[in-house]
Amino acid sequence: MPDSPQHWRSAPDSQNRDILAAIRQLDAADDAQLRWLLGFLGDLVYGDGGRMHGATVRTRPIGFEAWFAAFDRTLHQPSDPLLRQVALQYRAMSDCAGALQSRTRERITPAEFDRFADAVVHYHGSLRALERALIHEACMADPLTGVWNRSSLTDRLGAERDRVQRHGGPCSLSMMDLDHFKDVNDRHGHAAGDHVLRAVVDVAKQHLRRYDLIFRYGGEEFLFCMPNISAPEARNAMDRIREDIAALRLALPDGGAISITASFGVAEMDTHHPIEASIERADRALLTAKSCGRNQVRIWSFAASAPHTGSNWIANASPEGV
Repeated sequence: MPDSPQHWRSAPDSQNRDILAAIRQLDAADDAQLRWLLGFLGDLVYGDGGRMHGATVRTRPIGFEAWFAAFDRTLHQPSDPLLRQVALQYRAMSDCAGALQSRTRERITPAEFDRFADAVVHYHGSLRALERALIHEACMADPLTGVWNRSSLTDRLGAERDRVQRHGGPCSLSMMDLDHFKDVNDRHGHAAGDHVLRAVVDVAKQHLRRYDLIFRYGGEEFLFCMPNISAPEARNAMDRIREDIAALRLALPDGGAISITASFGVAEMDTHHPIEASIERADRALLTAKSCGRNQVRIWSFAASAPHTGSNWIANASPEGV
């Protein structure tokens, strides 16, 4: 990612931009569908050429296929099944419209019109369901960095905990905190601080898999969830992220540059306790990393796992923190 100052106020992560664009496209498609419906009903009532503007009967909203193809490329789970439902309802509505069009020289029966009306209602309902899902998904993302926000954490980590309970295998959590981040805001301003946060998230994404989860836990603190990864493996992954963050040189408008480091705490998810207990373990390992000099990775030790007493919350690592 370019480090020039003009990128400091860049838009959030591309996935979040795509979701917001998809919501706008959906609103436009809904408006177009309503205009088509009114025109189509007018054609049925007045017949070909009988309307004021002489519009021809159409069984499909103009441009719908092009919109649908573009819209499909923007979507991300969990909305894709809803998009398929929109497609099915659209085809059903079009089929009913075609059946009515073929009857324009004959009397349309109440049953035929009712089938068309039901298809329109179901199509409109599927559009609304898709829009609600997209709005929910957009609300679960941090607008600055594009990663998941804290509001989405409980549900998503709870789902991962359920998966581990069913299928076994490890799952590791890591808490990351940027060292002395307040100094960046105080010395260089919040625009520079925002640029640092986005750059750090970009570094993390380069080392994580597509199904790993990143949450902005609060301020400059982030939580990573890494399925099927043991604590030692997660420690190695976090240490690669740590090294690349330390190597960042982010340009300042005055010609200087910002450098920053990060500290990490790692803990494996414990499915026998609430998810908050595993997060607390990662957080306590992070506190150890901070108190031992920062810019290092520490693992919460299960060797002394009798919980809830201060001396038993231990984080261990090599002297170098890796």
